[in-house]
Amino acid sequence: MRTLILRLSAVGGLLTVAITSLLLAGAPAFAVSLPGDQLWQRKTVVSGSDGFVEMARGPGGVVYAVGTRAYTSGGKKCQGIVLVKYSPAGKLLWKRSLAGGVVPNGGSGRAIAADAAGNVTVAGMKYSVAHAFDIVVAGYSPSGALRWSRTYNGPADGIDQAFDVALDRSGNAYVAGSVATKTKASDLLLLKYAAGSGRRLWTFQYNSPALALDDYAQAVAVDRSGAAYVTGYSQNMDGTTWSATVIKVTPAGKPLWMPHLLVGSSTFATRIALDGNGDVVIAGRCLGPTDYDLFVAKLTHTIGSLAWTPKTVSYAGNQVLNDLAIGRCHNDIYLVGSNSFPITTGEIADFKYDGTLLWDTAYWPDNLVNGGLSWKAVALDAHDDLFVAGRDTATSPATDTFEVGKLEWDGTWPIWQTRVSGDATGDTTPRDVLWTSGSSGGAYACGVLTQGGVDYAYITKFKP
Repeated sequence: MRTLILRLSAVGGLLTVAITSLLLAGAPAFAVSLPGDQLWQRKTVVSGSDGFVEMARGPGGVVYAVGTRAYTSGGKKCQGIVLVKYSPAGKLLWKRSLAGGVVPNGGSGRAIAADAAGNVTVAGMKYSVAHAFDIVVAGYSPSGALRWSRTYNGPADGIDQAFDVALDRSGNAYVAGSVATKTKASDLLLLKYAAGSGRRLWTFQYNSPALALDDYAQAVAVDRSGAAYVTGYSQNMDGTTWSATVIKVTPAGKPLWMPHLLVGSSTFATRIALDGNGDVVIAGRCLGPTDYDLFVAKLTHTIGSLAWTPKTVSYAGNQVLNDLAIGRCHNDIYLVGSNSFPITTGEIADFKYDGTLLWDTAYWPDNLVNGGLSWKAVALDAHDDLFVAGRDTATSPATDTFEVGKLEWDGTWPIWQTRVSGDATGDTTPRDVLWTSGSSGGAYACGVLTQGGVDYAYITKFKP
């Protein structure tokens, strides 16, 4: 931890503060944490590369994280879903396990959401010999009591996947993913579960006009009325290209509109968010003449029409979108990801609410020859300053680092950046970043950290 030592002395009847790097004899001293300092870190062994994958805020500054746990059963290595709750001071308040099985399949946590009272819903998958992969959804009380647990197996007994979960104002859970069909294709899937009982209220399954080809949901958002917006991608009739899919579904499970967007020759939407006016922003990547670019589009929440022509961020090399956030102050749209050329660099772009590109930056890693940097997640504070988390690799010294940084809303970089070293080879990767307000608030990051050849599910807190 970086610290400042404050030396207090009285001069001319006034109290003055001198900042020095040494503790002087006879003067009282206080250690002061600086923005970007690590306040605490916690880790637990995992058997795969997922670790903690997503976090959610709870009342009083508590933080929940979901991921994949490792354990042994009958002498066999197993893995399953794990859920943890930490106080702002880093105390483990409780830990819960769910839906495990033998490696390499087992179970895995995918998504988490918490309501204003601190009830939390997690979604993931578990493996069974009869059904391949089933979707698992569970609700827990603020004290960690299991309120309900449900398993969804599609009609084809195939690979059914959960990718995201969101809650409405009543705490009902919407789970987005995909369901296997009897034609061996996958359909977009949206499930709704009742808050208190976990009863499945309805199932919405979508097969694009391309009939037997594939459709996948990747993300879901819910507005104040309880309407759900789900996005993903659908295979086109040619069987080789894809279009972004956006669907609005009523609280009763009826589709209202479902446009398909084609930007370039293929378009994959992987993130969704609602802006301050309730309009729908989707983002992902699209295939240009030679490489993949980032794209963003906004649709009106009423009829699903485009608010403006979809925008792209284009560089030489393939780009990948990893996260999306919308500012509270300016309604700006922030995209984070990576670009592969000439080496992997971290990409950040800021679009105005009307689609104007305000700024974008390619942040280079420490080692410009063999290193690489990929931003995996973004969160905004009350002033729309950005916290970003990513994986930074370098060859001198040979380490992979778990990196978190803060930059101003206008792109000024960095306010601070902090790295946690992992092994030169391994699975070290942040998965999510979160900001909480208040005197005990901070910037949290979670993911997987490889140290000493061991993969850990990792969560850490920084002074913001």
